[in-house]
Amino acid sequence: WGLKTLYDAMVRAEPALTVYLHARFLRALMRDDRIDAVTVDTRSGPVALRAPYFIDGSGDAALAGAAGVATDKGEVLQYPSMMFYMQHVDLERALPHLFELNDLLERHFTTAGLPRRSGNLIPTGRPGEVLVAMSRVAIEGRPVDGSDAAELTLGEMLGREQAERCAAFLREHMPGFGDAFISDTAPRLGIRETRRVRGRYALTGDDVLGGRKFEDGICRAAWPIELHVANGLTDWRFLEDGLWYTVPYRCLVPEGVRNLLVVGRCLSATREGFASVRVIGPCMSEGQAAAAAVATASPRGAALADVDVGGVRARLAALGVPL
Repeated sequence: WGLKTLYDAMVRAEPALTVYLHARFLRALMRDDRIDAVTVDTRSGPVALRAPYFIDGSGDAALAGAAGVATDKGEVLQYPSMMFYMQHVDLERALPHLFELNDLLERHFTTAGLPRRSGNLIPTGRPGEVLVAMSRVAIEGRPVDGSDAAELTLGEMLGREQAERCAAFLREHMPGFGDAFISDTAPRLGIRETRRVRGRYALTGDDVLGGRKFEDGICRAAWPIELHVANGLTDWRFLEDGLWYTVPYRCLVPEGVRNLLVVGRCLSATREGFASVRVIGPCMSEGQAAAAAVATASPRGAALADVDVGGVRARLAALGVPL
């Protein structure tokens, strides 16, 4: 809640910034190799937005795909999850046992019909409240495709159904959860992977595990390769202690459109590289870097592929971003 109000205050403090909540991307209007404008659907009807530069943070490469950028979707996507909150947890009893969850899930995976062999119980800091990560949503055994409207709808319904089953399991098996109840589920299914653009560079698993530092790196990252695969398993591949890598600016630059950047889980990466870089921290840093790149390119109208990356890195360093 506090983060929402902070963001509200930040955007309202920018007089040149217009924000449309509840807007949905419709289409891109192209002029040669540039996006001239986009149209979005708002509560007031369609609105055309014209700008010299655009950033796609849709997660599904919605704008990039509409602009003709080539994208990849793996033959096997990662499974999505439905996060949920439980309240009225006796935290005094529960806290010593929270790290026993994975052993508990593995032991009961088959007999209890659980969706996942591992998970997390995360106290939120509010009295008696825990955030639960135990879900793994599939349709007929395969991952939900979050870029398909029908599958996304069914997946959210199945996710809420799973939340009820997982909560019942915790009430029966986890100390301190006997009187707990679901207070809310996530507003939408947590999609891990759909489309990835083909950019100037694709981050690889070797880049991640080798702790590669790129000359055009725009942020640090150290999350392991985390692939949510079949049979309730998670394929973890950890970096060595103390190792980190950087995300190259080229991963944000799609081929073929000169005034577009992509950030978040539609950036350019292989399946293994993506399984590390898709998480929240790098996604936030990529968004900040894309904004810095646009600010650097804008005065002379440069193509985003030709931007002075040294200037972008200098802007980020001045803001305290570790590079």
